[in-house]
Amino acid sequence: MRKVKIITADVAANLIKDNDTLTSMGFVACAHPEALTKALEKRFLETGSPKNLTYTYSASQGNRTGIGAEHLAHEGLLKRLIIGHYQTVPALARLAVDNKIEAYNFSQGTMCHMFRAMAGRKIGVFTGIGLHTFLDPRYGGGRINDIVNRRYC
Repeated sequence: MRKVKIITADVAANLIKDNDTLTSMGFVACAHPEALTKALEKRFLETGSPKNLTYTYSASQGNRTGIGAEHLAHEGLLKRLIIGHYQTVPALARLAVDNKIEAYNFSQGTMCHMFRAMAGRKIGVFTGIGLHTFLDPRYGGGRINDIVNRRYC
């Protein structure tokens, strides 16, 4: 049996480098790695690093009061946001609307299937969800602001 190594949020935050991609799971404020996002925020505000992160999750990671993913809502900390729900993270939504970060919005369910496929080392997910909507690659591919320069579908 493999021995599990437990580390503090500060140690974990220090493992994250500029331009890394992060993901978290949970719903609203439940199961979000609050200590880690607080430690990342603190580190960024003190040192300016890590910067230009890509952050992705399927269901919202906050509760409109500055907790959860809202800790990452600082210009320069995030470069790209790929999420399935913006309603409970108004500071992140503001960065997206103001073209401060590249922002995508995909179907929550499809994103859950994508994370499951990644964990199972599958080649991907095929779905008809979102066809003929803004999620359809022919109509924007989930891009929600003007600075997005990359296609994910």
